[in-house]
Amino acid sequence: MTSLRRALEGMGLPYPAWASEAGPSHDVVVSTRCRAARNLPGLPFPWRCSAHQIAEARQRVRHAIESRAPYLMAGGWLLRPSVPDPQVSTLLEARYASLAWASQEGYGALAVDAEGSLAVMAQEEDHLRIQSILPGLQVQSARAKVTQAALDLAVHAPFAWLPGLGFLTASPANVGAAERNSVLLHLPGLEGMDRLAGAVSAARCIGCSVRGLFGEGTRAVGAFFQVSNLPVEAAGAATAADRVHAAATHLIGAERGARRELYGAADARTGLAARVEAAAGAALSGTLSAGQALEVVSLHRLAIAEQVVEGSLQEAGAWVTALGLVCAVAPDAAPVWERYQAVRHTALLRSILRKPT
Repeated sequence: MTSLRRALEGMGLPYPAWASEAGPSHDVVVSTRCRAARNLPGLPFPWRCSAHQIAEARQRVRHAIESRAPYLMAGGWLLRPSVPDPQVSTLLEARYASLAWASQEGYGALAVDAEGSLAVMAQEEDHLRIQSILPGLQVQSARAKVTQAALDLAVHAPFAWLPGLGFLTASPANVGAAERNSVLLHLPGLEGMDRLAGAVSAARCIGCSVRGLFGEGTRAVGAFFQVSNLPVEAAGAATAADRVHAAATHLIGAERGARRELYGAADARTGLAARVEAAAGAALSGTLSAGQALEVVSLHRLAIAEQVVEGSLQEAGAWVTALGLVCAVAPDAAPVWERYQAVRHTALLRSILRKPT
């Protein structure tokens, strides 16, 4: 997405790695993310902090980054109160920031590495959220980046930890490993063959959760799903990541099998091309909701993966994020999200569909 690239350049930030290149199993997997939550000892969790404690926590995190992980300061140190709403939208679309971080208008900070593959959010739900997002299926690679960054930062800013419990977090459900590995998959074949429930059930049997496009509390739109590990003790973090990889691999195989059955024949591929053209025509002639637009993008991405139309799967992933964010916003959202929902998602979709294929 050229507009996202320009906006990031204007902020001195790199284009995100997950949207820059193809990754393993990119026909089915949009991206892989690892996120670790960490807190600073001696301070309350962010929502209980005083203004003085918030400033202290932010300063401790910044000093740790500058001292032990300067590679995270490629775009400087972004303070949430100083970031205007249009730039907050840019950070969300790049997936450098989370909805929870962005909603903290009075505090919070962000640092990003030069590759666009690693970010640290200060004062989100926890004092630190360290995350890596990579293209395609790369569970262990994303986890390795987060693990190394956490080790680097811990040298200067030890994290809150209790024997027998593990890392302490704002949410009791995250105590222990305080790590979430997730894979964002596109499963229109399984949905089209009415096999989704069985495939998802198998993933859950492996020990994973299957959730909507933006995780807990969001619904699946356009056949996009996240497969994530369940909360585990600190000693079980590596095993949990392996389970996510195994569940994603199972779903990838099932999805490819479903697509072969649906679109293996020439007439079926012709039919898919016709559906894409019809959806594009409808989108270009009327105004769509974000959810409807995302359904059209889902169909378009499927056609690209099946080589029915030309296009970039990486760019399609950026479309998914831009439109999916609007779908993820709750109806009772704060004014900043009401403003974000005003993003011209229909205009975005039209710009996509008008590109020559």
